Amino acid sequence: MLTSGDSGLATLWDMGRSRPLLTADLGASPMIGVSRDGTLIAKAGESDSARLYHLEMPSVVRTLPVRSSIERDSVENSAVSVIDYSPDGRWLATSIWGAVQLRDSTGVIVGVARLGLSTNRCSVRFSRDGRSLIAVSADLGLARIPIEFSDAGVQRMGQEIPLDPEPGYLIADLSHDGARAALTSSRGGMCKIVRLDGSPAIARWVLRGAAGAAFVHNDRELLVNSLDDDHDALLELRDAETGGILRAINCHHGAHVHASADGSLVILGDSEARSLLLHTANWSLGPSLPAEVQGRGTEAAFCPDGSCIAFGEGDAVCLVRVADGAVLAHLQSPQGGTYLPGIMFSPDGSQLSLWWENGQLTFWDLRALRGELSARGLDW
Repeated sequence: MLTSGDSGLATLWDMGRSRPLLTADLGASPMIGVSRDGTLIAKAGESDSARLYHLEMPSVVRTLPVRSSIERDSVENSAVSVIDYSPDGRWLATSIWGAVQLRDSTGVIVGVARLGLSTNRCSVRFSRDGRSLIAVSADLGLARIPIEFSDAGVQRMGQEIPLDPEPGYLIADLSHDGARAALTSSRGGMCKIVRLDGSPAIARWVLRGAAGAAFVHNDRELLVNSLDDDHDALLELRDAETGGILRAINCHHGAHVHASADGSLVILGDSEARSLLLHTANWSLGPSLPAEVQGRGTEAAFCPDGSCIAFGEGDAVCLVRVADGAVLAHLQSPQGGTYLPGIMFSPDGSQLSLWWENGQLTFWDLRALRGELSARGLDW
């Protein structure tokens, strides 16, 4: 909503959160309107004249609107993979209920693979070679979707190839060698490890509320977290081939778990209200994390070089330095959803993508942001 007062200041409001987004001096006339696509403001002036203004948000952040009413409130939120960059950073994959989407690096959709009904939960990852999507439909199971390249670079999504037809699971992680996937079922209370060559699952076990997972120690081990924190059970480190228990980690269940690119660190939810940073070499505690990133309600992502972590909750992102747990920046998105099930750095670390539960996609240009901050002596 856009409001205008006698002072000439016009304010754009986020009606969902009852807060102002932008304020500008457009003159004193109360006659004002916004174009249907939200890009222009028209305001009456003196002497029967009117002016058009471009509605410009900050250059360092950009949000793509929800595509349609069918694709709103459509993103899974159980610490599984719903957004992923291709290894070369040129492409982005997102999942909604009933489909996965292939996008270019600006967020424009170039292909959609329908995976059942719009009430069907989905998750997605790129294969490690970037030539296919590894996608799960909770109704139809795990599949590989080839991506076909043309000389012009435009891509087409091929017919999905079934890998594991068992329903009810979502993708929690892929092994670094690209040969296996960790699948979890929060509703079914199960975990399993499958090979991506289509052979039967190699391990499965019961875990009530199974949610996020991460391969560690050169893909030899798997750490799985859970949504169920109503008991005193500790997290278990499992053999990534057999599924057998190797040891208990002195942490409780709190939904998410993510590993740094080199596998030396994990960030995980330890309860409804606490998150921890751990060194995987000996599972010792890292630096304490700030209060605003605590608990299973946040989603997290390591930057590619492992120096910082982005935590997302609600319409804000907090960047935290790994070395000491210090807050580097708070990024307040001008538009967003109620919660943030997906957050991901681009492979070169220059962009941070936020995938909201309502199907909105937000890009933060971290390179441009740091340039603006550096000019003010505020760069981290």
